[in-house]
Amino acid sequence: MRIHETQASREVRDPYAEETNSFNDLTEYNRTVLGVAAKRADLGAMPKPVRFFAYFFYGFLILAFLAFVLTLIYKS
Repeated sequence: MRIHETQASREVRDPYAEETNSFNDLTEYNRTVLGVAAKRADLGAMPKPVRFFAYFFYGFLILAFLAFVLTLIYKS
């Protein structure tokens, strides 16, 4: 890719090419045009309120699943 004619051309490579293997055109469209995230978000890099909400949400999901399993066990 050249920015100016006096600069040497270099190849521009897609950093996510190895990570995402699209199996149809719609996935490729979403990744390139709409900007779908190719990597998982690092929860440790998020602000504290977002992290606390995520921890609360994950904890609630785990406790709800355990309560569901326990009610199935004790009900039968």
